[in-house]
Amino acid sequence: MTTDRSEWQAIAQAAGLDDDAAESRRQVCLTVATTLANAGDSLWVGGSIIGGDRVSGVSPFRFGSDAVVGLATVTQIGGELCSGTISLLDLDNRYAAMALLRQLVEVEYLAWAFAEDNEEAAQ
Repeated sequence: MTTDRSEWQAIAQAAGLDDDAAESRRQVCLTVATTLANAGDSLWVGGSIIGGDRVSGVSPFRFGSDAVVGLATVTQIGGELCSGTISLLDLDNRYAAMALLRQLVEVEYLAWAFAEDNEEAAQ
């Protein structure tokens, strides 16, 4: 059974109008925002303390691991962008919410750069 485009549009529109489904999606987004912020906090503490960057003198800010603290920063920003997007959508400020959502895509790219140990992440 194949579903054509108009059927998918009807399904998406119905899901968008379902208040229970919308609240469920909102709660998932809030959980993601909180989880990212908490993970960023944990990474920040770990990267501040653990790692050889401070001992070897390569960290200009005297972190244990600059890479971990950098990832912590990206993760915290992701959490704040998620919660900010939710807040703006709650106010029906869709344009600003989409601007923050676009920034979240950039955070995803930076997280990928860290995962790949990309030179751009180090900068």
